[in-house]
Amino acid sequence: MQAKHFDEKLLVNLTADQYRRLKMLAKGMGESMAQVVREAIETYTATKKPPLTYLEILDKTAGAWKDHGDFKDGVSYENEIRKGWSRRLKREWHHRG
Repeated sequence: MQAKHFDEKLLVNLTADQYRRLKMLAKGMGESMAQVVREAIETYTATKKPPLTYLEILDKTAGAWKDHGDFKDGVSYENEIRKGWSRRLKREWHHRG
């Protein structure tokens, strides 16, 4: 059986409790603590996705207005909202006057 070659080495600081639990788990599994950590990293990273980059976010949100009712784009929507603000402001000032 050929020994595995590892390219990288990492120093990790653990609490006393984490170290104790890792040591007990490794002993119970008949593995080295390093092997248990490698397996944990494989499992953890297989289920996590890195955060989206700025460009990925832009790509995912491109065209968000295409199915947004009567508005062809965000500017049309903003203009319609502002019309509502103007009507409300006129009502407020009329009631105060």
